[in-house]
Amino acid sequence: MLSPEAQGDPGHFALEGRLASFQRHVANFENNDIKKPFKPSSSVYSLSGNMELGVLDPKLDLYLNPNFFSNSVSTAGLKYQVLGKPRIGSDKGNFSTSIAAGAGRYSGGYNKAAFFQGSDSTPDNIKKMDYSVGQIEVGVISGYRWRSKILHYANFFYTRQTISGEVRTIDNTFNDKRFNTSNTGSSFSTGLIFYFGEYGYVKTDYSYMVSAMQSTRTLATNSASLALGLTF
Repeated sequence: MLSPEAQGDPGHFALEGRLASFQRHVANFENNDIKKPFKPSSSVYSLSGNMELGVLDPKLDLYLNPNFFSNSVSTAGLKYQVLGKPRIGSDKGNFSTSIAAGAGRYSGGYNKAAFFQGSDSTPDNIKKMDYSVGQIEVGVISGYRWRSKILHYANFFYTRQTISGEVRTIDNTFNDKRFNTSNTGSSFSTGLIFYFGEYGYVKTDYSYMVSAMQSTRTLATNSASLALGLTF
């Protein structure tokens, strides 16, 4: 959901809160297979945020994507606009393109006693698990202003996650056993940004993502997102 337009001046920013869906992968040690520690599950909607801050150059932004409640990776990265005018100075007919790259990390875990029995996030045979997720992402974002306050954009991102941790099963088949796996994904999204007043905007977004956890099947997901933000 990054804008194809940079802020246009160091210190200026766009800040938003959004409701977005995230693909979940849940623990899977049902057959005592340490090489397949996760399986895809249903997506879930959660509150998240996004900030794009102009730094150093009129066409360079720092972006931050914190995920507040989804137990997902929060990322930070840089976005550089290679075509078109930045947000400050942009008007009807502006075609813009930016490239972006970022990274992030999330650490989590759970204890059987802390969760409801039967939850799809806590398989019956797991007693305790701790894990860490590292993520890198690269993407291209392009957009066109149909009106001075309506920006249509589309983007493509490639994401890779590496996941490692330790698991202890109830029957002690795994007793603090180490596991490692990876997840790759490609996503396409398109959306509209409607600017209103002097500072406000609303953003709507549709995304299609194909992901593949190591040693498991490929999964395709669709999602819609809504954001409300401020520019300065």
